[in-house]
Amino acid sequence: MTREIDIQYSIRTFLEGLGVACYSLSQGRHTRQSAGLPDLYLLHPKLGGIWLEIKAPNGRRSGAQVVFHDRCERSAVKHLFVSSLEPIRQLCINAGLISDVSRERSTDAGLGKGASPLR
Repeated sequence: MTREIDIQYSIRTFLEGLGVACYSLSQGRHTRQSAGLPDLYLLHPKLGGIWLEIKAPNGRRSGAQVVFHDRCERSAVKHLFVSSLEPIRQLCINAGLISDVSRERSTDAGLGKGASPLR
């Protein structure tokens, strides 16, 4: 079973390797922090600012987390719920931070033996 903390670690490691500033707000115990505040806040010139709530694959969203998400949507603020690295990887591809290697491989594979792509 994949734990939320393991998912968060893989996401942070991946993003920080791309130069994305990751601010952790996750709390392991009850605090005076506002209920519903997401686990990470991301900043990067190509991504802008993004609130990131990380859930285990079978994790549930609390009422406060849903309210925060809705408020972000109504205010045009980026907020994502994720339970794996894949949506973050796709976000980085879409923003031009990384290339889609799987797409490049399938394109190159269709060229035939000995052919090379024109670049």
